[in-house]
Amino acid sequence: MDLSALDRALDAKSYGLVALAAAAGDDVRRALWIVLAQCESLYWIGPLAEKPVVPGPARCWLLECPLDGRAAGLQHVLRNDPHAIHVVGVVDHDVMKRLVDAALVGCVVVAEVEATSASGAVDAVRALGVVDDTILQAALVGGVGPAGDVTIVRG
Repeated sequence: MDLSALDRALDAKSYGLVALAAAAGDDVRRALWIVLAQCESLYWIGPLAEKPVVPGPARCWLLECPLDGRAAGLQHVLRNDPHAIHVVGVVDHDVMKRLVDAALVGCVVVAEVEATSASGAVDAVRALGVVDDTILQAALVGGVGPAGDVTIVRG
């Protein structure tokens, strides 16, 4: 799985929002987590059976909670100075708004959305309408599709 374009984009802009197609398989998720593991810390928030193991320097944490508890979980994690956050499961308007805020203050965040491609994932984030397009453009790095395809958004 080649997510090198996303890795380069995050090297150039060390914060931001990555839209992930919720239908992405385990291989795509693991490749994405390897990119995120280059950060100092990586948090997963949501319903996972066990903490994923990824190679890289990141200290990894899992805050397991039900889907309706992710907004509160995200708020808790943001108090711990996270560097990368993956909210597991399709995000709603409230969680997306918090993720955009987190991206704008310096975190790398992953938001899962319903999409069939990387560009569709970016469009799905825009369709939620949580902030105006200028602010979203400042936060958004790109999208990852179900097959590992990548779309990079230039800010």
